[in-house]
Amino acid sequence: MSDFYNEVKTQPEKLRGMLARYRQEDFASIKAAAALIRSSGTVVFSGMGTSFHAPLCVYGKLCARVRPVILEAGELLESCLGIIHPGDVVVLISQSGESVEIDRLTEKLRGTAKIIGITNQPDSTLARASSVLLLLHAGPEKSITNKTFTNTMALLYLLECCVAEGLPETLCGELDAAVPEMERVLRELPAEIAAAAKTLAPADMVHFIGRGGAAMTVANQSALIFMEGANCAARAFTSGGFHHGPIEICGPGHRAVFYANEPETFPKMLELARQIAGYGSHVVMVTNLPCELPGCIQLHAATAEQFAMASAMVMELLLVRIAENRGLTAGEFQITNKICQVD
Repeated sequence: MSDFYNEVKTQPEKLRGMLARYRQEDFASIKAAAALIRSSGTVVFSGMGTSFHAPLCVYGKLCARVRPVILEAGELLESCLGIIHPGDVVVLISQSGESVEIDRLTEKLRGTAKIIGITNQPDSTLARASSVLLLLHAGPEKSITNKTFTNTMALLYLLECCVAEGLPETLCGELDAAVPEMERVLRELPAEIAAAAKTLAPADMVHFIGRGGAAMTVANQSALIFMEGANCAARAFTSGGFHHGPIEICGPGHRAVFYANEPETFPKMLELARQIAGYGSHVVMVTNLPCELPGCIQLHAATAEQFAMASAMVMELLLVRIAENRGLTAGEFQITNKICQVD
């Protein structure tokens, strides 16, 4: 099997390990980062690729407490530095801590804003530039993003909890409870995932549709890694956004994956899935809610956080299957590499 698949199999263990590390320190570094954010004017979350869209999982909740902004690191660097003022906080996210945009931002922000660094590398440029450092503790990652993605989401969920002055120990327990479901996905769902891959074949173009922070974070990550790992033309949409024009693409050649976990918005998601299937599109639904659609992948996840962890596993195993069906090995870079040095 590929490096990517072998790394995916370690995700439950790496999530459990990171949670144990932060529990051991009584979440001191996360609480310090949260205190910085609460005292700031604006908090800007910035990164590239996975690190850019990961903060979507907590954006909605943070809006009730602070003034959060999510900007791609390249755009922040080139066009939007004027948004940052003395006293603001910038949360820079980078698995390597060495991507070209992050390196330049740490220089530009020196003396202007406090940096909270989220990275997997304790000796990186980002780590050294951070006022507060939050490590992902995911271990080496050679292929396209997998375990650092789930650990980033989990760490952001804990950070948001501390910003809201909630109980991180309680949330940590809920995240820990996602681990058995992640393991079940690996153990019991490969046949369902293989069937979903056949539904989506030839997967030349796939749309990923979600609603809400957890689902949209996974949808955006899906689009990214399906482009990277299976050479698919992929794009993520909210269900509402898909109605505004993209729905015209529906038909026998169209493929879509839905991520749905919110009871309030599930009826709209289900209605859209049925609608586009009626136009001939091939549809896969990933949900933790009762669903009668053919081929639905059912997850046992009681919270949005647990759904995010488990659906990430489904996404990655689906990628492995689709890449195989397309004659590729998921996770192998052909043009770029793990740490991008070109902006």
